[in-house]
Amino acid sequence: MSFWRVLLTLSTSPEHPLNAEYLDDVHRDKEVFRRDFNWSHFLHEEWREDTSEVFRLVNWGFSLENRPVESYELKRLMSITLSWFFCCPNRHVRDRSTKAIINIVDSDLEIYSELIERFQDVTDPYILERVYAAAYGGVLRHKQDESVTEVANTVYELEFEDNDPTAHQLTRDYARGIIELIHSVDDSYDVNLEEVRLPYDSSFSIDVPSPDTLREQVESVLEDSDTDLNTRFWWGLIGSEFEGRGHSDFARYIVGTNHSPSNVHGYDFSGDKALRWITKRVFDLGWKPDLFGTFDDFVSRTYTGRMSNRKPERFSKKYQWIAYHELVSWITDNCDFSDSTVERPYNGPWTQFDRDVDPSVLDPEASSEVSLDEAVEYDCCIDEVGLEEWISDHEEFPELVSLLDISVNGERWLPLHSIYKWRADEGEDSRLERDVFARIDTVVVNSEMKRELVSWLQENWVVSDELESTPFHLGTFTQTFWAEYPWHPSVDDSWEEDSSSIRGAPISTTDTTVDLVWESEYDCTVDEKYGTYAPSPPLAKLLDLEWVIDTKEFVQKGSNPVRIADVSTSEGLLDRVNSLSMLAANERVIGELEEEGLSLVWIIQGEKRLLTDAATGTGMGQSQIRAVYTHNGGGWNGEMDSGYYN
Repeated sequence: MSFWRVLLTLSTSPEHPLNAEYLDDVHRDKEVFRRDFNWSHFLHEEWREDTSEVFRLVNWGFSLENRPVESYELKRLMSITLSWFFCCPNRHVRDRSTKAIINIVDSDLEIYSELIERFQDVTDPYILERVYAAAYGGVLRHKQDESVTEVANTVYELEFEDNDPTAHQLTRDYARGIIELIHSVDDSYDVNLEEVRLPYDSSFSIDVPSPDTLREQVESVLEDSDTDLNTRFWWGLIGSEFEGRGHSDFARYIVGTNHSPSNVHGYDFSGDKALRWITKRVFDLGWKPDLFGTFDDFVSRTYTGRMSNRKPERFSKKYQWIAYHELVSWITDNCDFSDSTVERPYNGPWTQFDRDVDPSVLDPEASSEVSLDEAVEYDCCIDEVGLEEWISDHEEFPELVSLLDISVNGERWLPLHSIYKWRADEGEDSRLERDVFARIDTVVVNSEMKRELVSWLQENWVVSDELESTPFHLGTFTQTFWAEYPWHPSVDDSWEEDSSSIRGAPISTTDTTVDLVWESEYDCTVDEKYGTYAPSPPLAKLLDLEWVIDTKEFVQKGSNPVRIADVSTSEGLLDRVNSLSMLAANERVIGELEEEGLSLVWIIQGEKRLLTDAATGTGMGQSQIRAVYTHNGGGWNGEMDSGYYN
């Protein structure tokens, strides 16, 4: 019980700074992993010292900075201890503990088999879910290791052999991912994927209580309680009449009653039934006012008004999440998909944006091993011409070929997608800025249709007499783990194979680039969302590209590989709008595509405009440049047109 109290206290304790020297302490005293914290410590200030030991362990494991733990036994003990922290409702503790295990275990993947078996029957679903998350993250980062097969065998036997996996959609997702991974890297692995993909023949059942039955259950629990508590926390779930008319954000947006009260995620199961069952399950899991009331009340008061999801949570909210993930598993196993207004049936938690942490990424700020040698500079002619002359001179613009001819690590590369930005203040006393940007997009087209596509673009877009927007749309992936790209089913779900990348074009084309973004709404291991430009799924699969762990680079298997890398100069995802962003490939990509009868076509749009913070704007119009280019062995060929639009 004392250990549980420590975990409860962790939910609101401030984070302690990393102490890397803790490694020496661990080597000297392994009893730190088995220390018995006495509840009496929580009556005095000494408890803070014991709690700091836990934070030191979590933060040290999370921030190893590539200093490996050499002892296998130490890795095993640390991973077991950290796994117990998964029951904590503090997202910071859970998320950091998850990645701490991945960081510590490193390539000793056999440890995950032991962890999975050890915690398979644990009574707190929060723990097993993150044990599987850590295992999945570990094998994703070391997928060529022979031990991946051992982990996959353990997972298959425990979860999928009887087609009755754990009733929790995230646990299932991580477990399934391990099997999907081994299937993608080892053709000889003999498992029928249909057995690990939903729906399943789940053996568990649910009993949705009536409003009166649920009221009796809640009142019974409260009657036996000595805690003076504001018990309205469930009103947001089911309403004051216990009918399932909840108005909380969890009810409206997670369960989805704000969108379609008649069903959950498009399935034939009503939202009011879902909320009644979730509330019942919260109490079944053990929530009682005497155990958690004071703590939950403190968390509610402490974080009142904070809308962010990246914060410590109440234990009642923890049990809501468990119940929700269990219910979604039951619904997708047992109910029919019936709502035509929902975009697509449930294929995994990514469908409803329910994934909360990417276990394959330990360093979201990692950069590519390659970088742009020199970016094109442009001074916006501040000291040369006046505003009106500058903005109306649509022929004065950075040379387009110089934007296409790039050098990366001393080699000639090709931009697949880039946005150049140049901006300069008009003067110290001016509220105006001269702003110039050039956007470059690339599509893959059948070589026999390349000339026809170029002609269509020239006639219908390049020489247009009107102010035109780019005909190109860049796809975005927000729920795919980086190390899953591009082989995982979530990629296929998010990619529209039949849509042309150029609006209105009569010739079929394929994007070369997507934006691989992690939103971090619930991920407390990062400070803000992060992302990288990546080769589109068709291009990545065609060239057999895979993500290089902890970089922003994708490399082809084999010798003398094609390399594609995000060589943006921006500092973080949010800085892209103010700096050079670019996905580039070495020139070998052209030869690889030609062997498949494919070619690249570059589409360029540039603009010159004036920016001001005045509400009325400048009223001075803008100049626009549009061009389409192709590349052959001798260099660049292109057609360009420009105009001033007031």
